[in-house]
Amino acid sequence: MTTIGVTDLRNNLFKMLEACIKYNESINVSTKNGNSSYYK
Repeated sequence: MTTIGVTDLRNNLFKMLEACIKYNESINVSTKNGNSSYYK
C-alpha cells in the first residue's frame, strides 16, 4: 500500500492512478483531518 499526502496526490494524480492500476496497488491518502484509502 502506498501512503501519500493529499498535496502530493494532487500534484501527481494521474501518475498515481496509473501506478495503482498497473501494479494493483492501493493508495492511502493522509490529510490533517484523517486518512482515506482507495482500493482497486
